[in-house]
Amino acid sequence: MQPSAQAASTHHGTPLAKPGTRIADAGSQNTSAAFVPYSCRIQGHVRQGDYDSFAFDFPGGQLRAVSYQGLNLVADLIRATDGAVLQRHGVDTGPFSLSANVPAGRYIIQVRVMHHAGAGPYVIDLGQPSSCQISEAG
Repeated sequence: MQPSAQAASTHHGTPLAKPGTRIADAGSQNTSAAFVPYSCRIQGHVRQGDYDSFAFDFPGGQLRAVSYQGLNLVADLIRATDGAVLQRHGVDTGPFSLSANVPAGRYIIQVRVMHHAGAGPYVIDLGQPSSCQISEAG
């Protein structure tokens, strides 16, 4: 395997999660982010003071990420190459919605509970998921 092909199939050594798999835990930092496909539904669980990070490769264009469930989540869209926060969405009530026109590259969605209080399950749709679903062990 060529080095560039190997680099594209991992994120800081973490292999790409296959649809239908259950990941042990989404990393709390950019370098430990779970590597997931774009256009996938992610079912996660966040604890008080915890951050969940998901890295993915995006082909370019209109990137979309939407959460469901009742948790008050804050979400950051981060460019993986330099850690720049491109967009933040956090409200005092309910789910988040991120949408940005971005070039092709690797990005990270990092979520946490608003004001670091509470815990529970959440669902994130990256793009328009069809049959792809990834679950995080809670």
